[in-house]
Amino acid sequence: MKIIKIILVVMLVAMLSFCKSTGSSNDKPNAPSNPTPADNSTNLGIAPLLQWECTDPEGDPLTYDVYLGTNPNPGAAELVAQDLTVTNFNPGTLGYVAKYYWKIVAHDDQKGSTSGPVWNFTTMGFTEDFSDGSANDFVFEDGRWYVASSNLIMEGWENDTPTTAYYNQEFKDFTVETRVGKIESNETLGYIFGLFIRSNGFLGKDSKSSDGYMISVTASGYYRVWIQEGGVVTIIIDWAESPNVGFGLYAFTKIRVDANGSNFDLYFNDIYTDSFTDATFPTGYVGLAAFDSIDGDNEIWWQYFNMSAPEAVKGTAVQHIPTHSDHSPAFSPK
Repeated sequence: MKIIKIILVVMLVAMLSFCKSTGSSNDKPNAPSNPTPADNSTNLGIAPLLQWECTDPEGDPLTYDVYLGTNPNPGAAELVAQDLTVTNFNPGTLGYVAKYYWKIVAHDDQKGSTSGPVWNFTTMGFTEDFSDGSANDFVFEDGRWYVASSNLIMEGWENDTPTTAYYNQEFKDFTVETRVGKIESNETLGYIFGLFIRSNGFLGKDSKSSDGYMISVTASGYYRVWIQEGGVVTIIIDWAESPNVGFGLYAFTKIRVDANGSNFDLYFNDIYTDSFTDATFPTGYVGLAAFDSIDGDNEIWWQYFNMSAPEAVKGTAVQHIPTHSDHSPAFSPK
């Protein structure tokens, strides 16, 4: 009788071992949880350490796959690490003013796996005040740009062309702010300067391949907004006079744009001034642009360049119906 019991016990142990090895009775890992950074965190540094917690119901050893990117539904393209045996991952340096989505997939040694929820965080903005004598991470179209006296300066000599400097990172939703003024001009107060946003690069080097939104003001107290797309200009907001825009030489205008999806709010000297809605360009570079007229020397100063996450929409949005135009009228003085 004892022999029979021993045989039955051995058979039961063998069966349990077989089931375990085939995974037929294996319990999958618990879902990864307790993320660091916490879900929906904002204003993070651009080199965060990702951490999480995870356990297995049976105490099986676990490995982890990490998915990270700007896709709200991380998939194969966002797989950045596999088979980690620790519950943390250093992604390296990320971008400023960007929303990242990440998830962890846990695997046990019995081929069981469990995907955790998708978490997200938004990285911090930055300020470039040019105080160190350089425009860090800016790309310049040509030699008309330089830094002096804590200003980024565009100095032209009758080139009769636009010129651009942009920050070398693409952005989606953001708030950008700069303070800019015309210092020298010869009968050209009406020529534009301002921000070239969600662009593919330079505004003036090859107008036939330039894409983006030009948010422009003049030293004559006007503003104008247009889309530049493959050499075609589409006017979104035509010439509009505003007391919020500085008038004359050395009259600086603080330009702020809240870009959130297809909605854009414009502020001049801290006063809400206008809005428009357009979905042509969802992402791109953010830069500074000016038109260097044919009528004498031109000097424009940008005092700083701030980027941050978008704020809540303020004011009453105005739906502007774009009108098509050729290239030259967009730059012509008012």
